[in-house]
Amino acid sequence: MNRDARDIRPQEINPPRTEPVVPVPAPPPSDSPEQAPYVYVLGGVEWRLPSPDVEKELRQAISWPPDQSIEPPLDPPEGEGKEKRLRDFLVEPRNRYLARQLCWILTVRGVETYIIVPSDSDDFELLIAASERLREPRRDVIAGVMGPIAPPELCNGRSLPIVAAEIIETFDPELIVSALTVPAGKEEEFDNAVGDILEALLTRFNTGATDEDRAINFLATRSSSLYQEAGLQAVAGNVMSFAYVRRAPVGGTGRNILQIVFEITRRDTGAFVERRAANVDTSGFMMMQIPPSRPEFGDRLEVIFG
Repeated sequence: MNRDARDIRPQEINPPRTEPVVPVPAPPPSDSPEQAPYVYVLGGVEWRLPSPDVEKELRQAISWPPDQSIEPPLDPPEGEGKEKRLRDFLVEPRNRYLARQLCWILTVRGVETYIIVPSDSDDFELLIAASERLREPRRDVIAGVMGPIAPPELCNGRSLPIVAAEIIETFDPELIVSALTVPAGKEEEFDNAVGDILEALLTRFNTGATDEDRAINFLATRSSSLYQEAGLQAVAGNVMSFAYVRRAPVGGTGRNILQIVFEITRRDTGAFVERRAANVDTSGFMMMQIPPSRPEFGDRLEVIFG
């Protein structure tokens, strides 16, 4: 679901709560040596029952049998239909008060990693939509500000960091791939290379809490030039692989610019060809991919794309 949260204005019977449930600290000033507590992470959105009283209210409201589990994940094959019934119920404006009481979790490769608190009450509709578990692999994007460890009463004793989420969306690789220019007759090679680099970036265990991880996740979900480059390298008989992240050799900007470096090798011999890189500015919450102001080679880095 690729929409700005502020475009959604459902009419609710219960007045929306506009502040996060738990206070979240503001980021440090830009000249602070401390890394800003921003998060940009991919995973799967799920909900948990925070307390017995919320469970009882939910069961009564939806007329759920007392002998059946109500908390996802529910056992297949009936579980898929039951979870859809729960989503359809929660998304109704009159039931949104229950959605606000649930504990929303982001899992990274199946590991519970963050408790998600939307910065805007209207964004619960996005969380409900993102909790669709039939989509595999899970590629929900959460971006926001890292807060404290949750108190025990917030999410049934879970001691996880809270993230005040400003962006809640689902990453759809097809939207990027459909915009690429594929050389005629080379569709299979091109598509395979795009799939390989996508898989390499998105299957890393990456909690999106460091500037390096944020930059990689941002590039993987926003950069069509990355996938265009990987496809063209494959057509030329090469393989493009993720190598490392370093601070970009750009001085005097006062910005925190990182370079995600990829290594190009020959597919048939494995011989090194060159390195290519993308620059990502991670100085603020809103990251951006930027082209270099001038060639910055060194370290055998011949070309920078952006």
